[in-house]
Amino acid sequence: NFPHNFISLVLFIYLGIYSIRLSMIILNSVIRRKNIDFKTIMNRYLLVLIVALATSIILSSIEIFVMPYLLKLISNVL
Repeated sequence: NFPHNFISLVLFIYLGIYSIRLSMIILNSVIRRKNIDFKTIMNRYLLVLIVALATSIILSSIEIFVMPYLLKLISNVL
């Protein structure tokens, strides 16, 4: 259970920091009335979001399918 939670925590912290950074870029462009290439910024954010979602699905699948097998294997050895 430990690696799953640790990796998820790091993943969500990174996603949160990236989201705050994106919000600050958009807010600064609105305040300074500066044009930004919104398509590039959103494509990069979408990529980060898809990677985070895929990683979360993989980690959840490991937690659901692999960990019970490992726990059963360890309990049989002990």
